[in-house]
Amino acid sequence: PEITIDLLEDGRTDTDSVVVFYYEDTGDSLFDRYLFSIDDQRSTTVVKEKYDKRLVTFDSLVSGTLYTVTARTESGEVRSRGISTQVLTVPREPTLRCLVEETAITIFLTQGAGRADTFTLTCSDCPDTKTHENVTSHRFTGLVPYTTYTFSATAVAGRQTAGDKESEVAQIRCNASVGPPFVVQVVNFTFNEETGLWMSWTEPVVKNGGIEKYAILYNGTKPNQQTPHEGIVTIDVADPTKHHFTQNITGLKREYNYTFEVRYL
Repeated sequence: PEITIDLLEDGRTDTDSVVVFYYEDTGDSLFDRYLFSIDDQRSTTVVKEKYDKRLVTFDSLVSGTLYTVTARTESGEVRSRGISTQVLTVPREPTLRCLVEETAITIFLTQGAGRADTFTLTCSDCPDTKTHENVTSHRFTGLVPYTTYTFSATAVAGRQTAGDKESEVAQIRCNASVGPPFVVQVVNFTFNEETGLWMSWTEPVVKNGGIEKYAILYNGTKPNQQTPHEGIVTIDVADPTKHHFTQNITGLKREYNYTFEVRYL
């Protein structure tokens, strides 16, 4: 028997382990059925009757792998010559891992299942926003401490063939920090009256991003007094370039011992 068909990949329904082909008979040869196989293996042969729906599906494939699909016709036990085409399965998305520093994050990419030739990696909110290709890791620098960044990556298969394929996008969010933010520096007091004082401080060496406001919390106690004297004073930071701050705390009570805390948001 002869075989006269066009064998076309139906990429709309492909996944990382399934490929679907559409075929169209372009002649008028006589035969009983179609035979389709992957890499010419009998174990993968799919039999389609001549008037079946003209879609053939191969599943349980390895992602990111190049296969050869061969079609034949059969009359009785006699088979035609084969017509072959190649198909590349979609690679599976990579796994991302962060190595965090105070102002830098290194992303490592690995292929958890199947195969891939290379990866692409981007960070849309980093200073370095370009797409890095052919990488298995990249260090993004110039980051703001205690800021969360989003990294996106794809696996690419078939880079050496005419039609490469990319996986779905994998993402990871990492925070540029190696510990809690530092406390404020050099807190000083200057009493200006019996029930008030001036407090001064310097911003922390490592901040939690941009500081929007400071909060001064105080707690005063006095012997034989069960109820403490508590309060909070907030200071908005209007100038982000300002590093030294002074605040007048009033309304304190005489003969109370006070504890002060300076926090920031």
